Amino acid sequence: MPDHVLHARRDVPRGRAMERGLPGGVPASRPAGGDVGALDLRAALVPGDPASQALRVSRGRSFLPAGLARRVRAVGGPRLTWSENAMQGSKKQPALAIVQHGHQYLITDGYDNREGLSEVLEGFATVFALHLKYEVPLNLHLSGTLIEAIAWHAPSFFGWIHALRRAGLLELLGSTYAQNIMPLFSDEHNLRQIDEALSLYRRHLGVEPEAIKGFWVPERVWHTEKLARVLRSDSLLNGGYAYVLLDDRLAYPLDGPYAFSARQRFDARTPPTGRAHEAPPGGDLPSLLPYRLENGEGLCVVPISAVLRYAVPPRHARQWEDAREVLRRVAAAPAGAIAVYGDDLEKAAAVGPWTNGRWTRAKVDPYEKWLAWIGAGAEVRPVLLASFLREHPASPPRRVDPGTYFELAHGMRAGEDYAGFWLGSSWRPHRELLLEAEALLRRARAPRSGLWELAWKQLMASSCETAWHDVGQDGECRPAPWARAICAHAKSVFVIAAAAEWQRQRDGRAHVERLDVDHDGADEVILKNDHLYAVLAPDHGGRLVYLFDLTAEGGRLVVGNPADDWNWQEEQNRYMEIPSNHPGAFADAGHEKDPYRVLAAFTREGGVEVQLVHHEPESPLAGALKVFRLAADARRIDVSYVLPRAPERFGVGVALSPDYLSLLHEGGRALRPMKRNATRGWRNRTASVWVHIPPGEPVMWDRPERPACGHGMLLRATAYGRSFGLSLGVGAMPSRRDAARARREPRRIEAIGEALMAYDLGLWESVRPLPGAKNDHYEITTNRGRYVLRRSRPTKTLEALRFEHELMSFLRSRGLPVPAIVPPAAGGTWVVVEDHLYRVTAFVHGAPYRSGELRKLQAVARALGAYHQHAAAFRPSAPCPGEPSLEEGLRERIARGPARRADAPARLSALHSRALAQAEATLVSLAPLYSTLPRQLIHGGCRRDSFVFSGDDPCGLLDFDSARFEARALDLAVAIHDFARMECAAALDLAVVAAFVEAYQAVEPLSPVELHALPLLLKARRLKRLLGRCARLSGCDAPTQKDMAEAEQEAARIQWLESHEAEVYAALASLKADRRGASRAARASRWRR
Repeated sequence: MPDHVLHARRDVPRGRAMERGLPGGVPASRPAGGDVGALDLRAALVPGDPASQALRVSRGRSFLPAGLARRVRAVGGPRLTWSENAMQGSKKQPALAIVQHGHQYLITDGYDNREGLSEVLEGFATVFALHLKYEVPLNLHLSGTLIEAIAWHAPSFFGWIHALRRAGLLELLGSTYAQNIMPLFSDEHNLRQIDEALSLYRRHLGVEPEAIKGFWVPERVWHTEKLARVLRSDSLLNGGYAYVLLDDRLAYPLDGPYAFSARQRFDARTPPTGRAHEAPPGGDLPSLLPYRLENGEGLCVVPISAVLRYAVPPRHARQWEDAREVLRRVAAAPAGAIAVYGDDLEKAAAVGPWTNGRWTRAKVDPYEKWLAWIGAGAEVRPVLLASFLREHPASPPRRVDPGTYFELAHGMRAGEDYAGFWLGSSWRPHRELLLEAEALLRRARAPRSGLWELAWKQLMASSCETAWHDVGQDGECRPAPWARAICAHAKSVFVIAAAAEWQRQRDGRAHVERLDVDHDGADEVILKNDHLYAVLAPDHGGRLVYLFDLTAEGGRLVVGNPADDWNWQEEQNRYMEIPSNHPGAFADAGHEKDPYRVLAAFTREGGVEVQLVHHEPESPLAGALKVFRLAADARRIDVSYVLPRAPERFGVGVALSPDYLSLLHEGGRALRPMKRNATRGWRNRTASVWVHIPPGEPVMWDRPERPACGHGMLLRATAYGRSFGLSLGVGAMPSRRDAARARREPRRIEAIGEALMAYDLGLWESVRPLPGAKNDHYEITTNRGRYVLRRSRPTKTLEALRFEHELMSFLRSRGLPVPAIVPPAAGGTWVVVEDHLYRVTAFVHGAPYRSGELRKLQAVARALGAYHQHAAAFRPSAPCPGEPSLEEGLRERIARGPARRADAPARLSALHSRALAQAEATLVSLAPLYSTLPRQLIHGGCRRDSFVFSGDDPCGLLDFDSARFEARALDLAVAIHDFARMECAAALDLAVVAAFVEAYQAVEPLSPVELHALPLLLKARRLKRLLGRCARLSGCDAPTQKDMAEAEQEAARIQWLESHEAEVYAALASLKADRRGASRAARASRWRR
């Protein structure tokens, strides 16, 4: 993290500072001519303060601005404070207070449209150095956002504040954290803003809130009824403010419309419309004397001189004369009169909108001449406001109508109450956003800690200089691009609040959701469990844009830095290039903005998974797959990549912000790197976040382009393989055992991605899992159409797959509605990935079978008969892989016997013993018949899911994975059980049984022995299944209630078949058997023998 000392001069050699991209400086020991006075820097340094130590030493050398280095020498004797100097000055000397308002948003460096923080701070440091040089006191306000930017990027800069304070030259003024326009917001919002700013003074400048009594009103937009009670509230950290600085024109009332009012007459005689030497109506006193505020609950007002705002820093004779004229009037006024210069610190420092081109030291010369004239002490007495007001009580109360400075109210047409900006139609969506976000937080009534505090912090930052407008080249005022961008990211409040709300509602499970969580009009993907809440932005590089750690009380943000500057970018989540201030995590180098689409989002047993596919046709990453997984009990997210081709180098960037709220408050003072084996990360007190490279992955750690971004630390991993994985987690880093276990976990979707990349299917749009028992099926939708990808079960052999594909092609050539096999780009009919076989077929559009659809039932029976007829003519190039017959399988399971575990549940043991007895009895009846049953190539899986319908006719015949040579009647037994079973019952619908067999025989008649064997085949199949289930459960330590219920349901089906055996036979006996069926089937199977 950058931690550099910023200096006041650029016209000196910078050496290594230039190499680091830092402002230059000169060693304090560098000889320089000209002694311009003595300054005891020992008093300017706070003992034990890190910033003061940094002011003393930088890389072993003491660095100070060149102008100040010439003045460093030990001095002895007592030192007069400014209040003592003032007492010794001439009574005719007019009092002058210099008030500088320093404000910047949470900016960084590296902009192409403005100066960066380093250049701004160099200008500021010059101003502070000049005040030290000429010993002129300074009344200073620094905004909370500026302080936080300094604390992160350049904490040593605070040494200037310590130097001014210890020299007795500084009074700090309070204000709101982000300079929101206060009358537009609720009391609660304003109180939070003020306290946040005070706490930052205490944390970084060592100033207790009670010492801050003066208040700088943001953009000096005042409304007594709305603001006086807030500023005087004893609930504030400082117990309430004593005085505010307002423009001198507000001392003159409106008394109705602005035209012809006392305020309008004052404006006509003061800049920018009048001249300083034209006395305002009613005399000078209202604009020169601090006064008590009518109905202000004891608050005092210190007027800021409009003349001095235009005259300082004086650049020509007229401005010098205007400044002297104001001071002459103060000298002529009664005791207590004071001239107050108050304006932006950027103006004196010649940075920001107050200058053109890059900053140079020469641009600050006018301000130096002004301070040199003041420092001479002959014509003016510079003061600190608090000391002056203690000695000069405020004048009687005055009513102050709403108002601000003239240029804003009338030149830019914001109005005295700022309504022209706030209520303008062009600001309406932003206004509604701020109001909605604040309403959400106020309804929550959450504690001021954790994520709720961060949500308020984001809202406060997003209200920075609320609704500010810029004047265009056509003279019209429109919302400033930077103001729109800052406000737009109030949408992050909704994300933070959603994470905080989820922390209160956690349920012990993992979830995946697609919703517009940030209200930006585009869906994000949410992965969440009890420990993490993650937000993915598919449209913006498929990046992880937020990660919340919910393990700590209140929660904290560890990836994402939404309050940092967005440089005119209003879009939520889009990768910001100049500067790259918001990378998030898993940002693909060179492709950070590329769009991804959600292929699928699964809730699997024990966790969730979301699959993103790259969807930019012209990109070399087109079709790349990025998969995020979150287990229910995990404190890490596992991420896998499958690239379309092996890369030479593929960079993945990650920005980590361990406890972002703490980093905003404290900077990087507690930030420490973490490293163990292949894990890298950062720790901030109790918050830890890391990235891990699992063992064996083709990934290495690489050097990021820079070490840090806006309140985030950067890491970069570079992959050199087509498929690789990373993990991002919180808390303790993974051990070697954890890493090895994570590596063993299956990564199925990555293999699916690799398989699909072997096909030329077009750009992926979605992946949806389809039901399937033995194999995994996925519906793939691309810009060219829909397909089905099958991942075969692990036991599937290449010979069996080749046989299946030959059978499908044969049946399709015979006119059966079998899906077409899509060949891979390299040819063939399958691909192999990680020892699994994959096949793609065309998707068959149609409707499924529903119970009670008689015509579809009959069509299925006829299709099965047609299949048997055509399959009898099939001649494969290699023998069909053999499987045990039903009779052989039942004998084998009977031979295993009952469970031998003594601790097997009695309920299970009884079930198993009864099934064995039933199986033995069934086999006695079936065995004599089985050898006489006609055998041929059967389908093996004729079930409801094996057919797709167009109307009442099958348009798709599926599932040939179980095709084998077996008793033909077994296909009917499988079909009858599936189509005739009754929902939530063990019974079969005998009418469906009769209708199915009758329709089948219309195409392919059955022999009498097949009809007689059907009930036995039905029972034998169920018994074989039950015996297998009982054997498996007997080997379990504790069968679940679900397992036992399924086993007992199977036993109930068998019991129904036994008790209704006569009825089943009667239903089949009514059908006419064809004895010719047996000889036909026997002839069809001769080639096998």
